[in-house]
Amino acid sequence: MNTESADGKPAVAFTNKEIEMVSHRFMPGQGLERITGEWHGRFWNGKSAPRNLTLKIDGDMGAVRMSFSDDSGKQTVVNGNYPAMADQFSLKGIEVQYKQDLDVMIITANESFGFLPNQTVSFVR
Repeated sequence: MNTESADGKPAVAFTNKEIEMVSHRFMPGQGLERITGEWHGRFWNGKSAPRNLTLKIDGDMGAVRMSFSDDSGKQTVVNGNYPAMADQFSLKGIEVQYKQDLDVMIITANESFGFLPNQTVSFVR
């Protein structure tokens, strides 16, 4: 015993390498620095003069503050939570979409957003 038989032929055997599971964890607010700062846009309703808009975004640890203002002095603030590394998220009355490749912020407001109800506006830096 403990030897190969005379008639045994060699055989090749292998096992696949075990695949390591990779997990990604994000810290609250991670990625917020991509969108913070001052953004500028313009809106025209077809009736009055065009409005120059300013959007200031700041936040900390997942809390985001979006301050909207126009050249007539009208302003409003929306506070909410920023999901880590999100390019699209919802706050009270608005949908926020960030296009990183174009560095454009697109805000779509519903009827409850008094600053620009039922409108979509693009902002650039």
